[in-house]
Amino acid sequence: MSSPTNIYSNILYEAREGHYKDCNAIALNLFCAKKDTEGFNEGKRKLLDNMINDVNTNAKEIIQRYCIPLLNISAQALDHSRFKYKLDITAKTNSRLLINMASGLGKTVFEVGLNIHPLFGIPYIPSSSIKGSLRSYIHNNYPSKEVIFGNEERIGELAVLDAFPISYEKRLLDGEVTAPIYGSGDVKKFKEHQVSPIPVIYPCIAKGVTFRFIIALNSEELKKEIMDYFLAMMREGIGAKTLLGYGEMSPDGSMTHASGDDHE
Repeated sequence: MSSPTNIYSNILYEAREGHYKDCNAIALNLFCAKKDTEGFNEGKRKLLDNMINDVNTNAKEIIQRYCIPLLNISAQALDHSRFKYKLDITAKTNSRLLINMASGLGKTVFEVGLNIHPLFGIPYIPSSSIKGSLRSYIHNNYPSKEVIFGNEERIGELAVLDAFPISYEKRLLDGEVTAPIYGSGDVKKFKEHQVSPIPVIYPCIAKGVTFRFIIALNSEELKKEIMDYFLAMMREGIGAKTLLGYGEMSPDGSMTHASGDDHE
């Protein structure tokens, strides 16, 4: 493999070329076909299978050739920034993980999106999602500490990098299905035997995937504090549908440490 598989291009190619047997309606394909047609639903299933197979087939090589070196270089670059300290944490998903389901890749087709890196073609956790989850946890539990993120009067005391997968147990990308009981056409039906559940299928990050997180700090006093907040946040879950058990993570211990001032 000379370059990472571009999942974005693959989806557009599959839709344009009509690579779906028995799906004649899909050449305006999944993007223009009526969502309640059999052809559209069959096309969705095949597209999801294709997407999962493409990612899982190439994921290990992409991780080794691109993600791990990028994380190493990024960590080294922090030594030359205004941040003198950093947390380097690896954590494994204890349940399936959904990141950016409201607007990620596949939202148009699957109704539920997922963050896929535009160059590497594999799922990752953007720094904005990590920082947002961390800030939400601190706001809800330690509101007086939220000032570390900065405000109109002071600059923030930490920076968060994108988190990439560095290993996984069985697969990186998985499929998920949700069957809403009450769809838009059933709002006036109150008896469950009268409704017509329509399964919603979509991609998600699998259980057993290890991510590497890097957080830069400009204060040594913050290291233990942020580590404790971060670990507590991971136990509660990151991403979407955490109240249903999605997004729970735990440190795997292989690279969970703090560093600082060793470059000076």
